[in-house]
Amino acid sequence: IVYSIPTLIVLVIINIIYVKTSIIGAIFLFLDMATIFAFAISLGFFLSTLSSDIVQSWAFSGLVSPLLTTIPPVYYPLSYIPLPFRYLAFISPTTYATLIAQNSAGFAHLSESTLIMYWLILIAITLIFAYLAMRRSRWRDV
Repeated sequence: IVYSIPTLIVLVIINIIYVKTSIIGAIFLFLDMATIFAFAISLGFFLSTLSSDIVQSWAFSGLVSPLLTTIPPVYYPLSYIPLPFRYLAFISPTTYATLIAQNSAGFAHLSESTLIMYWLILIAITLIFAYLAMRRSRWRDV
């Protein structure tokens, strides 16, 4: 995550300049992007512990990518998902990160309790996958 900090800072600065996000919103946007990045690293590391061959791991990307980017409202508003199916979007942690980012940029207006709940869910899922990755990994000297 250390190597991605400059990129995240550039994205936040661009957001401040063009979207006119407040400084507080920019800080929350940075923290949101850093958290979802940590989630992605944890998930990738965990999935790498499940396969013994690089070719096997390619199958994961075909399954995980739509579940994390296409189905959840990453590229479109949550309101575009029909109401009976909207709850399915909340299976993915990227939905929580997206709604936090939209709130930070001023595109969505979430209540304080909803925002806190989304942060807790996002952090919990990230920590769970980090724990699972560390638990399943076996370090070897080669």
